[in-house]
Amino acid sequence: MIVSHEHRFVYVALPHTASTSTRSWLVKEYGGVKEGADHSAYFPKGCEDYLFWTITRDPFDMACAMWRKFARRADHDALWNYLDHHDIPPPGNFADFTRMLATPGLIHFPDARRFVHRPPKWHVKRVVTRFDYVLDFEDMPDCLTLLPFVSDIAAFPHYNRNGADLEGWETPDNPATRALVREWTEVNG
Repeated sequence: MIVSHEHRFVYVALPHTASTSTRSWLVKEYGGVKEGADHSAYFPKGCEDYLFWTITRDPFDMACAMWRKFARRADHDALWNYLDHHDIPPPGNFADFTRMLATPGLIHFPDARRFVHRPPKWHVKRVVTRFDYVLDFEDMPDCLTLLPFVSDIAAFPHYNRNGADLEGWETPDNPATRALVREWTEVNG
């Protein structure tokens, strides 16, 4: 989450929606300050009349991005460890991966138990339930100009967690995504 008291906004970051790039850009260009964890959604004190916004992504496209990271073991070490620990065979293809994500009760992430016994402080605070703007990942970065405090998007970066610039956005038109869609369709009909 990024808060700017100067521009009076709260950005609630969602995973796999260019949140790393967006957080970096907001801190650098708009004096934003990180509040809590990267993807926290608690309601920050003193921000009741601020502009709240987030970015969402097509769920199927998000699953494609998650699979690409999972397949190369990037950002999903906790899930790999969980599967190993519970003797659950890792999915061998995208179709199996989506089936695993959609199976209720199959995956219980390790941190979930911690919340039951000892909730962290942020867990009991009010969470954000209203958004003034919900932008579409597929329209990035142009959709950022819809925000009243944004005057220029020329400085908007897009990079992965390693800081390497990427050649554009992972959209449904991406050839790798189209290949995953074909594979999923062949398996699931």
